[in-house]
Amino acid sequence: MDDNRFKENLLLYLFFIVSGALLIISSFVLRILNIDSIWVDVLLNVGASLISTAGIAYLYQRFGTNSLSHHLELLLRSSSITQRAMEFGIRDMWRERRHIPNDMWNTFTEKASSEVWLLGMAELGFAEDPKFHKIVTDGATRGCNYRFLLLDPDSSVVPVVDEREGGGSQLQGRIRRSIRQFQSLQTQNRKKKGKVELRIHSNVPQVSIVRSDDEFLITPYMYFRPGDSSFTLRLHKTSNGIAEQYVKFFEQVWEEAHSPIVDSQ
Repeated sequence: MDDNRFKENLLLYLFFIVSGALLIISSFVLRILNIDSIWVDVLLNVGASLISTAGIAYLYQRFGTNSLSHHLELLLRSSSITQRAMEFGIRDMWRERRHIPNDMWNTFTEKASSEVWLLGMAELGFAEDPKFHKIVTDGATRGCNYRFLLLDPDSSVVPVVDEREGGGSQLQGRIRRSIRQFQSLQTQNRKKKGKVELRIHSNVPQVSIVRSDDEFLITPYMYFRPGDSSFTLRLHKTSNGIAEQYVKFFEQVWEEAHSPIVDSQ
């Protein structure tokens, strides 16, 4: 194929790629605006198809059929993995939890209309954040329910977890501070339409869960690594998805947990 024809085709491939990228960006914008519509997935799939078509055509023209079959196999495998991730409810991921923007935690819980869960060791970042206190107060007024599930500060596993976190986190004191703050939130919102509940448990921490209606931020804990250095998944609750397993896990721990003694300090 001559150079002029090749350049013309490159312009066509570029058009397909740009068009596909714009469609994908549009789908993300709709998702950010929290617009629940079939068009979100349609725009995403059509955009991905346009980019894939341009990629396949370019590979065929540039490398020929032998190399194309290898690249096509990789493309199909990548597409299959993406499809499975969507089916399992995976919407985003971070290599380390500390890479999540700080303002995202409040934004994530603020949009909830019916259910917010916190399962962690201390969750002191939420407990001592005035913005989160306002989110809970406003949400409880609307009828949103809040359940906070922390590690028992007197549990025998606390020293072990504290050592895992680096030995200098003073976990017991942090948990007690969180308990006082969450108990204060309970008292302030006792007569609201939504419930604010707090329980503590003595299980070895395995995961951190932040739930906002059907959206979840999940951080599985690993030994010898602090929680902020562990990877985090953003999940959407789907039938037979990953989030369903964590819903059952939370409910089981919640049933076995108990309310802490009211701290008058």
